[in-house]
Amino acid sequence: MKRIKKKYLLLLLILILNNCVDCGHEKVQVIHGLKNYQSIVGYVYNCGATTSEGISVTFVKPEMNLGDDKSDVFTATHSMKLFMEKVTEDTVKIIFCASEDDIIHQEKEMYGIHFIYENNCRYFNK
Repeated sequence: MKRIKKKYLLLLLILILNNCVDCGHEKVQVIHGLKNYQSIVGYVYNCGATTSEGISVTFVKPEMNLGDDKSDVFTATHSMKLFMEKVTEDTVKIIFCASEDDIIHQEKEMYGIHFIYENNCRYFNK
């Protein structure tokens, strides 16, 4: 019985420590001048050896941090390929390279900004 409790305590400790580790964020691109003076940032994140890297697009506002779930527009794991293009003040095109299974989050509209997605790995092989 004690052995089982020790295993569960060790597992709980590992889970707690994994959630406390901050991910590294490397900005890839920032788009300013969107509707209502909003900006978005595309970045690559890496949370360590046990978690794969990925790409994410999020709104940049003073009250929100990179990786804040409330502001995330797009997230895909196992990818580092990302490009964004401002089409109009209320439309942004997001070009990325990822398998469909690795797309975790994909908003079509948020805060009055519409998003067009293009999963195009060839774009990055120019």
